[in-house]
Amino acid sequence: MPGITKTMYRPLLIYFSFFTFVLHAQVDQNLNLKWKNGVLLESEDGRFKIKFGGRIQYDYLYYDQDIALQQQYGELQNGLNLRRVRLGSNGTLHNILKYKLQLEFSEGRASIKDAYIELTKLPILGNIRLGQFKEPFSLEIQSSSNFLVFTERSLTTAFSETRNSGLLLYNNYLDKKLAWQVGIMRFGDSEVTIANKGLVFAGRLIGIISTDKVYERNFLHLGVSYNYRRPNDELLMLESMPDIHLGQKYLRTGNIDNVKAIHLSGIEASFVRGPFNFQAEFSMSNIISQPLTIKYSSSLFSFYAHANYFITGESRRYKFGNPGSGYDRIIPKRNFGEGGPGAWQVGLRYTYNDWDDDAINGEKIADISLAVNWHLNPSSRILFNYIFAAVGNIGNTNVIQLRAQVNF
Repeated sequence: MPGITKTMYRPLLIYFSFFTFVLHAQVDQNLNLKWKNGVLLESEDGRFKIKFGGRIQYDYLYYDQDIALQQQYGELQNGLNLRRVRLGSNGTLHNILKYKLQLEFSEGRASIKDAYIELTKLPILGNIRLGQFKEPFSLEIQSSSNFLVFTERSLTTAFSETRNSGLLLYNNYLDKKLAWQVGIMRFGDSEVTIANKGLVFAGRLIGIISTDKVYERNFLHLGVSYNYRRPNDELLMLESMPDIHLGQKYLRTGNIDNVKAIHLSGIEASFVRGPFNFQAEFSMSNIISQPLTIKYSSSLFSFYAHANYFITGESRRYKFGNPGSGYDRIIPKRNFGEGGPGAWQVGLRYTYNDWDDDAINGEKIADISLAVNWHLNPSSRILFNYIFAAVGNIGNTNVIQLRAQVNF
């Protein structure tokens, strides 16, 4: 497992220098220091808020492939993995300007995940965000990895780059029960160090329905997304593994030449009723390619559905203050170590991907995931996942994944 490399020193120095500068500013600006699931500095009038936080996610994975998959893809090695190590800061300045900076230090290198500034409270438009951020697509993508039911997002996320650089407009209405997001970006690789691979236009519409006055524990989230991508290099290859981070990428399209455009659409729904939650999403990618004189339109689709339940009576918490941001951290009724058992959650998910089309010789994969999650307190949890994946007509694999997580 890689340690701290030379490439990590500069981002770490920047982060801790900024942290030290803000602590000094606390004295000059009379900022109050408090703990709110992270270190929070706040002025007495509420016009300035600066929060520091981070996360550590440490995984153990065990694989059991059948002989057919081993022969075609090779053996998989069991092991330990620092899935995510992040430090970040976000806040509000002068009551109208927001920012977020998040740095990633896992797998022996440093990278920027989020880095944006945001002007808020604008007439009609609402909010304008500029920088690097998540594309407005998919409820599962918008929800932080800290608060997912399963250790990894489903295979539906393989269609999207998740983060890109550009401009985002968003606003909400009807007491924040209706929201929209529109963005235009230049997309690059998954880390988006230089976004020069083409144009992305993305839009998302979200609605919250509830007949209960206390709708935090009884509501329905509905959303639709559209994403248009026009790549510059006209070469596309999609690949993904089952609902895990380390392993074989069984799902591959191979090289798709002369790609002219990609139309990505999605439908999302999530229902909360007390301790029960059901969530499902459907995504389709329509790839327009023209290798010679004939134009091809290839459709690939992905679907997942999962149900989860809190044995101890808690509910999944939705970010009603910003409906486009998905779910929030779990607050146990009684923390473990403080006279309670923490929060216990179980979940079951089914995912299906079909990347086989007339013009694309891809693969089909279906998997079932079982989750048992122990939330010790709002800042830490332990997750157990069992994944069974059926790879086309080739073979099956079983995966056990354990995760210890701290986030603040």
